[in-house]
Amino acid sequence: MSMISIIVPVYNAKNLKMCVESLIHQSYPSLDILLIDDGSTDDSGAICNAYQAADSRVRVVHQANAGVSAARNTGLRLATSPYIMFVDSDDSLELTACEEVMREMNREPSDLIIFGYFLHQKPTAQIRPGKRRYASKGELREDFSTLYDSYLIHCVWNKVFVRDRIDREFDVSLSLGEDLIFVLDYMKNAQSIRCIDTCYYHYQWDSPSSLTMRYRDDYFAIGKRLYRAASTFCQDYIGENADKTGLCNVFLCDCFRAMQNMIWSSPLPKKEVKHRLRQWVSDPDVGYAAAHAALKNREGKLLARAIQRGRVESIYCFYAVKRYIKKIKR
Repeated sequence: MSMISIIVPVYNAKNLKMCVESLIHQSYPSLDILLIDDGSTDDSGAICNAYQAADSRVRVVHQANAGVSAARNTGLRLATSPYIMFVDSDDSLELTACEEVMREMNREPSDLIIFGYFLHQKPTAQIRPGKRRYASKGELREDFSTLYDSYLIHCVWNKVFVRDRIDREFDVSLSLGEDLIFVLDYMKNAQSIRCIDTCYYHYQWDSPSSLTMRYRDDYFAIGKRLYRAASTFCQDYIGENADKTGLCNVFLCDCFRAMQNMIWSSPLPKKEVKHRLRQWVSDPDVGYAAAHAALKNREGKLLARAIQRGRVESIYCFYAVKRYIKKIKR
């Protein structure tokens, strides 16, 4: 029975017990559970120690706070199992997850397994990748855009990785989008990819509004970096004619969030905010995404049209009014 190392970065996790309980009670017993306490200031470290004392499969590392990427990298260096999974400390796995994904891995070995997840918001959604095996990255041509648009590529926690195929660690310079960069780098080395149309992961969703309320000067730059990384991957490994609609959809939504974040939360004067908006709207990648996206909601369509027509004032007014309405509804 092949071992799986499950890497869990921990920092002041409110659902830590639920998370670890879902791991130690897996129907698949051959697990190496790595709890990386990234400088927690609450009782998370003590909870980790208690699980280590009670279950020999649990290993705990306490380190100074360095971020989720650094914590995962610590786990990767310590992992000895042939297969790697990641779980975030506020989330959990279905109790049969490891058994069922390893059954599929043994039946038809693959370098990467992608499975579905439960998105816990109101109401709970199920995000599924469909069921298919790709013998090469070229075979992904028809489906990569859809998988990307559904955020099934972006995350590390809905996947099983082969440890010997991992040749890069997480980029500690990123605090957004680090999962996607890691996955794309890994997929460059993956020969075969398997999608399982079953939801095994429970993702506790935080509303994007919590991000847009805290100003980030790098929001747009990170979104563009992720878009360029995905576009380059498509061109180099899937084919120049690969459908990029999903990439455009995601990048455009990232742009919308960056615009909202700056208009709502930036300490910059209004003149500078509009200057930056003008720079973003005139960016060639943004223009391409606005022209080739296929957004379904009315708000997205209107904003895409405003970008194509260079209507910076309209975009600014839209988010300013949206902010005002949000305030009076409180």
